[in-house]
Amino acid sequence: TSGKGSVGAMLEAALLNDRKSVGLFTSPHLVQPTERIRLGGRDVSSEALDDIAVRTGPFFQRMIEGFGLRFRPSFFEALVVLAFRLFTEAHCDLAVMEVAIGGSNDILSLVPGPVSIITSIGLDHLDELGSTLTDVARDKAGVATPDSTLVIGPRIDGAARKEIEHEAERRGIRLVEAAETAVRATDRGIYGHDIEIATQAGTIAFHLPLAGSVQVDNLKTAYRTLRILEEKGLVTRPDCIAGAVQARWPARLEYFPGRPAWLLDSAHNSLAFSALSDFLRSSLPPGRSSLLLGASDLEKAIEALSILSPLFSAVHLVGGFFKATDPYAIHGALSATQKENTECFADPETAFCALHQRLAGEEHCIVVAGSLYLAGACRSILLTSGHPPSRRTST
Repeated sequence: TSGKGSVGAMLEAALLNDRKSVGLFTSPHLVQPTERIRLGGRDVSSEALDDIAVRTGPFFQRMIEGFGLRFRPSFFEALVVLAFRLFTEAHCDLAVMEVAIGGSNDILSLVPGPVSIITSIGLDHLDELGSTLTDVARDKAGVATPDSTLVIGPRIDGAARKEIEHEAERRGIRLVEAAETAVRATDRGIYGHDIEIATQAGTIAFHLPLAGSVQVDNLKTAYRTLRILEEKGLVTRPDCIAGAVQARWPARLEYFPGRPAWLLDSAHNSLAFSALSDFLRSSLPPGRSSLLLGASDLEKAIEALSILSPLFSAVHLVGGFFKATDPYAIHGALSATQKENTECFADPETAFCALHQRLAGEEHCIVVAGSLYLAGACRSILLTSGHPPSRRTST
């Protein structure tokens, strides 16, 4: 898959519901690398990952000795190899693999697969994928191997869609649109959606515990993919999509109730910031709210603030996490008006302690955004301090 990783989580849950042995590989991780590799719906253990890494070490060594240091695998590439070995040894029926960046640029484009997915096209990783949506679309289309099927999400249109169509025709790839899926979704805000899918055999009804309208589009994409897998004899029954009631995708509009409450999101580009803004305008929990923001570069931080800060009574800038931009540099780039009700924290733990003490007992929601690594750091702090996420699955 190339795009939103929640499609992979939905497919994993659905395939498990179809009684398949499933391996899931996602990228990046929030806290521990073991999160990237799941077997049977569970993160691989540290011991299992260590063991397979030690046993695979001689393979990497022989490759470097034979072809030189320029063939030394990256961290991501090494994890892909380890994942495939784990899935093979576990005799998985199916493996769901998420690329790191784009499609053609990614090692997974070298792996033949019957079905590939592109969920969305946005301007991100510009150094690798190009500076226009057309460039990004062309690269992402490379995730599909010749003579396979490529599913594209409902939000892909315009020049990006035309470019994917061109690439698919040029390389002999069957193109399927997820937008054709008839899904009725009742929005339950931070608690997700109640779903009804109309089929010839009847209606499939279940609760999708993932919040945000984009998740409905991702569900359409996952269901369309299951229909194709059914055509290929790899899935017994497409109504297994109801297993998505068990889908989990941490730190993506993940709600931690309390006083104050926390809402963690990994939005880190303009497309995601806009989607987060739309969600917050309609579904932010009652009471006052503030934004805890960190970013990997100054430009993204300024972009995020221009979109998100008008929604909040206060903004807290934070650094101290992996690839973080100095919050004081962000603060210094703001206008005098933007600096009002804005403060800086050195690291997530300092911010957490200060805000929890200051807002204790108040009906207040702290929204975390700007970086997956910041969301992961805050999630780890919340879990360690005894703040479980909401497990509510229906209204």
